[in-house]
Amino acid sequence: MNDKAYPPIPGAAPAGGAEKPREAPAQFPPAPRIRNNLTFEEVGPLWDSFRAGNVVPCPGDSGPLALNVDGNNAYRLVCTRCGTASSWFEAAPAGIRLRTVPPGPDDESADI
Repeated sequence: MNDKAYPPIPGAAPAGGAEKPREAPAQFPPAPRIRNNLTFEEVGPLWDSFRAGNVVPCPGDSGPLALNVDGNNAYRLVCTRCGTASSWFEAAPAGIRLRTVPPGPDDESADI
């Protein structure tokens, strides 16, 4: 059989054991991160709207917010699209009360 009678197959290794030149790895753009956290001032109205049964949009990218519950009567609102989240809070009859201090905008732990 004569190998040279057939055209080369695209993507196949070159004949004669020669190595195919390596291609550079694909470069992906960084995932966008709109915001790090919701402020205390934003959480109150968002929580009231959520409790009323409304679909609540994220202030950062308008994605829907979901409720995260820790089992100890603490809640947090999290955007299902961009990951923006509130700090953990408790819902008291007098209003909401933060359980933790929110990280600052330059705090690296905000993305954890």
